[in-house]
Amino acid sequence: MRLLQAWMRGWTVVGVLALWAAGAKGQPDYGIQFVTVGAPGNRGTLPGETPDNPFQSIGAVNYEYRIAKTKLSNAEYLEFANVYGRYVNTLEDARDLAGNWLSPVPQSDGSYRFQVEDSRLNIGAGLSWEMAARYCNWLCNDKGSDLAAFSNGAYDTSTFAHVFPPPHQLQHNPGARFWIPSLDEMIKAAYYNPNKFGDGQGGYNYYPNSSDNRLVEGLPGTGAESIGNLLWENNPGAGPLRDFPLGQFPNTQSPWGLLDVSGTLPDWTASSDQDSHAFVRVVGSIAGVGYWPAQDRLGWVDQAFLFQSYGSSLRIASSIPSPASLSMLVFVLVGLPRSRRS
Repeated sequence: MRLLQAWMRGWTVVGVLALWAAGAKGQPDYGIQFVTVGAPGNRGTLPGETPDNPFQSIGAVNYEYRIAKTKLSNAEYLEFANVYGRYVNTLEDARDLAGNWLSPVPQSDGSYRFQVEDSRLNIGAGLSWEMAARYCNWLCNDKGSDLAAFSNGAYDTSTFAHVFPPPHQLQHNPGARFWIPSLDEMIKAAYYNPNKFGDGQGGYNYYPNSSDNRLVEGLPGTGAESIGNLLWENNPGAGPLRDFPLGQFPNTQSPWGLLDVSGTLPDWTASSDQDSHAFVRVVGSIAGVGYWPAQDRLGWVDQAFLFQSYGSSLRIASSIPSPASLSMLVFVLVGLPRSRRS
């Protein structure tokens, strides 16, 4: 009997440890590869570091957070569109949901499904800020299929009215697990180097390749760092701008490991223009645009119209998952029955 009790206790401990380990993984990542941005309390940029924007200090963030290594792809966005498309019943709204690359297909019940060419599945999804917010809501609600899963979670979409000034909720709800990064979060993840001047001596790199040197323009596999304005050379006869796959320059990374800041699509942020809430800030350069080196540089912050349905992409920010409580684990283990000595 004592042998049986010991065997059962052993398997109970293994089971509890397994459950704790599973809980320690925290929230699901849905296949998104996140990097953790640390060094909380870093300083913002200094005027001399941002000659294109010397009057605004940016990049200071006093907490740890995670951010996607790259942008939302068309493959990921297609899954979302085909769930949310059930609630879209006008061609105008379907085209807004489709963004840059998806094609709406009307259904017999008046809703829409979407499709995209296989060759464009790994291109950064061009979507509106509003759809980016709904995507974050969807993740916060565990990819639910009811309309409420898209309506709130990170952002209250009842505030999305097309009037001036727009009343949109730009700052995500406290406690949201996924959100559109703020300008400071995006700048820090793309440019801040916690060891630029030595161990623990942080500063900002001028370009999103972990250096102060302009990225080398060229084709993938040639030692280049960005496609820059050579889109047509990579794809002769290429159609619209921005038609360039993600992850083609795996060695071009920010100090935290971000890819594709340069030469794909700009990243939406949740920070409005100082003069007009109808525009929000975007970070990064567009493939096939001649002034891409300026767009790449620290401090160059473009803006995009809040209602625009294409042209920028989503790089998802996320909270740091909380591990299961170790104290609960100890409580459970202490509470296990002990064998009685004879």
